[in-house]
Parts: sequence; C-alpha cells; structure tokens
Amino acid sequence: MARVVRNTCLATPSLVETGKENRDRNNHRDAYGIGKTEKGLFPEGSRTEEICSTSSVLVFRLTGGVCGSFSCVIKKGITPHAEEKIRKEREMYAKVGNHPNVLLLLDGWNEFLMLESMEADLFHIVDALKEEGKLMETNHAICTLRGMVSGLSHMHSLRIAHHDVKLENTLIGSGGRLKLCDLDHARQYSEEETICSSIQLGTVRYKAPETFVSPHDPFSADVWSLGVCAFALAQGKMPFHQATAFCPLYASVFSEAEVVSSLCSKLSLPHRFPFLDLILVVDPTRRPRMSEICF
Repeated sequence: MARVVRNTCLATPSLVETGKENRDRNNHRDAYGIGKTEKGLFPEGSRTEEICSTSSVLVFRLTGGVCGSFSCVIKKGITPHAEEKIRKEREMYAKVGNHPNVLLLLDGWNEFLMLESMEADLFHIVDALKEEGKLMETNHAICTLRGMVSGLSHMHSLRIAHHDVKLENTLIGSGGRLKLCDLDHARQYSEEETICSSIQLGTVRYKAPETFVSPHDPFSADVWSLGVCAFALAQGKMPFHQATAFCPLYASVFSEAEVVSSLCSKLSLPHRFPFLDLILVVDPTRRPRMSEICF
C-alpha cells in the first residue's frame, strides 16, 4: 500500500517540530537589523562567513549580533537574472510551506533569501567517508533516504517537482536533521500538466535518461535522481557520469534493460540496497511514485 514515509530515524526536534518557525517573519528584519537598506544589511556585532559564490549568486552565513545569538544563511542574487531566480525560489519555498525535511525560509525580500542554517551537505559527508575508506552505515543511509523521501513526497503532493535532487542539495543539521534545499529549479504543475518540456533542468550526473532527450514526467525524474543519491550513499560513488549512451558504463548495463544489481556486479560492488532495482529503471512508467517508496 502506498504511504508517505515520515522522517522518524533522524529524530531530533527540528525548527518545524519545536515551533521556532512560527515567529512573525516580518520581525526578522527589525530584530536582526537586516534588509532595511543594503548598507545596513549586517547588524552590529554580527559575523559573516562566505559559504560559496558564483558569478551570479552570493551565499553566506550570518551569525551573532547585539540582539542575541542567531545563525542564518543569506542568499543574494547579484545579476538581474539571478535576482529573478531568487524571487521564484522564494515563491517555491512559500508554496512548500513548513515541513521537517525541507529547508525553512525565514524571510525574503528583493534579491535576498534568509534561510535556516545547516552544518553540511550529503555530498561532502559521503566524500569525507570515502577519503577514510568508509561507507555510510546502512541504517544511517536508510534513515537519510527516508528523510529525502518524506520531503519529496510532500512536495509532490503539492504537485511541485524539485528538478535538481542531489546530494549537494540535501543538507544535514544538528542532531542529524535532514533538509532538502535549492528550490530554484522547482516548479509547480497543475493537475492537467503531466509533462515537463525542458531538457535543461537538473545536474547531469543525477538526471534521469529521458530528461536528456524528450519531454518527460518531472515527478518520475525526481524518483530516478533519488535513486542515484541512494546508490551514492550505499557505494560511496556515483553510478555513472550521465544516464546516456555517451557513458559506456551506463550504456553497457542499462541498454540491455538490466538492473542496478547488474551494475554492482560489473563494478564488483556489494548490492546493499536491493530496492534500487525498482527505482533506477530506465522506463519512467515502471518507476514507483515518490509516495510509494518505503524502506
């Protein structure tokens, strides 16, 4: 029976569960001294730490301040195109609302997003374990995937496809709280819409095979991307560079309609998650819906 899996294994009180997000969002800028003018962006006594930046977006952590201890992440668009993407991302966060496994939007104005602060992303966690010659413990990996499924099932129930599910867009906070982030590619579809016509969305290593060549079901594509994440958690490496014939490993396994267990055998890897044979399926109509996935 299809059911939505709630994040029970990563069981520490999140901002959503403790109700901290219920403070009036309009008070954030006044309390923190943020956003009234660009010159007055940082409150007295605060500290900033750049997290990452591109030619169009700045992301930094803001901590401290005279009003008391706080920590948040500020995302700022610095080109007209990026500013528009920030506005659209803010709309997506607002539509998703408060959920234990989706990053919490604290505030947003003009070209800024204020988001809750987390500690690391899954990609760097998996990479750090790999450097130590380790894999994520199976129980921990399963609980992590349950959190991802919970957040994505919630989004899909609102007919919002993420379009860029990946380890880098899955954040871990204190006590193991898991949150999906980066909704700049997300889109809400009407009940009548079942197809995404764009082949530009997403990250190459995580994209479903059908998304490279044709209009596709965006929700089924999210399921494939989840499967790629699950493979990486289980094996400490990506299954292939891209799900196209240009990748010899992908072509040699999946062109014959074989399954992930065949891929693991070819790579001499243990097949730790048998359920991947049901998720990483080339035919999108044979994949389960996100709400049908349970571990």
